[in-house]
Amino acid sequence: MSTVILSGECPAHGFEYQSYIAPYSSQYGREENAVIVGDLQTERARGAVAQVSGADFYEEGHPGYRYVLWAEQYEMEDYLFLTTGTNSLNLLPSWHEEKAKVVAGRKISAEEFAAGATVCMVPDMLAGPNQLEVGDKISLPLLCVCYKDMGSSLGRVPYDFSLLNAEGELYELFWEQAYEIVGIYNAGGDFTHDMVDDMLIIPAKSVQASDNENIACYEPMSKNTVSFQIPNGSIAEFDTALKCVVKETENLAISYDDRGYAEIIQSLEASRSIAFLLLAAGVLAALAIIALLLYFFVVKERKRTAIERSLGMSKRQCRVSLLAGLLVLTIAATGIGSIGGVLALDQVQGAEAKGETVEQANSRFTYDTRYSMWAEGRELAENVEIEVAAPVAVYFAVPLGVFLLVLVLSQVLLYRSFQIDPIHLLSTKDKG
Repeated sequence: MSTVILSGECPAHGFEYQSYIAPYSSQYGREENAVIVGDLQTERARGAVAQVSGADFYEEGHPGYRYVLWAEQYEMEDYLFLTTGTNSLNLLPSWHEEKAKVVAGRKISAEEFAAGATVCMVPDMLAGPNQLEVGDKISLPLLCVCYKDMGSSLGRVPYDFSLLNAEGELYELFWEQAYEIVGIYNAGGDFTHDMVDDMLIIPAKSVQASDNENIACYEPMSKNTVSFQIPNGSIAEFDTALKCVVKETENLAISYDDRGYAEIIQSLEASRSIAFLLLAAGVLAALAIIALLLYFFVVKERKRTAIERSLGMSKRQCRVSLLAGLLVLTIAATGIGSIGGVLALDQVQGAEAKGETVEQANSRFTYDTRYSMWAEGRELAENVEIEVAAPVAVYFAVPLGVFLLVLVLSQVLLYRSFQIDPIHLLSTKDKG
């Protein structure tokens, strides 16, 4: 037996063998995470040192049978694989920080996480030796669950928790299902607490069975075991509300990582304010120009209209005479302005429009933040490519709106001008 590795002389019993680590159970219950007390804990407290005697010592129902199960646990070690159930890849720091990458297939979609689809992602270290490919189906039997930092258990499964329950029996499977491989990923090669070797990822909602009787280990929540998502831009509001509702959170160190979103949104908010100011200035300038055009082409030409009407021209002919030049000028001005706006927007696109890469842009900086932890979020924000693309309809809607505004206002002014008798207009002194 692989577990019986120490031997020595005992004054009371003579030559005997002793297990390097006595069989024990680390089972927890769901209620208040209490340890489930059974016969195995009592035996472990005694040290579980037994003298090998009797032909039936290792038979079921006898003390040595637990050593048989303990040895089976060690034999199972090479065939045990960790599987993590989550509701989003972003809840795993390695994926949130983009250390883990998909090398084949795709990520599990948000819809599949929400629906609890029977799909999974496997690491390339597991897929390669086992000749697993995207589209294959594998059966995942779940033996027990561990609510702890599994990174510390890497390669030392029997030493950190036990596969024996409180009664000294191996856990029975509580869930088994065939899962389709939709993606193969690489964890980045660095040691992390959320991603360990040969770990499969499945939607948490895909497990439809209760694990209440199969909790093999547990520890209080820590930064390596607990993560959650909140809407972007709500960190301050959430933190204030959490501390008001749950006073005990003042004793917790909660870290928020928005990957530079706060800095990006501040910059965008400032840009939006500037954009609104520029828009308001542009609208006011456009209205001022329209007012000047209407004044010179319509209001100031009232006496000319009166002369034309006195000479027999109809109101329709007077309209065409006055508005032809105004509308042609409006069309030309709006067309040139729209085309100029498109060219200006393309010019403002930044480094990509000039063929400059992000690395080339960063080389202009006079300081290096590669070893500054505080700068990580800022660098992520700076590396985000933001492309400003106005809808194509805007390029047509704005000139059309200006044209219609000029047309409507000129018609209103002409209508008022036509209400005045031409004799009265000719008899008044031109103040223009």
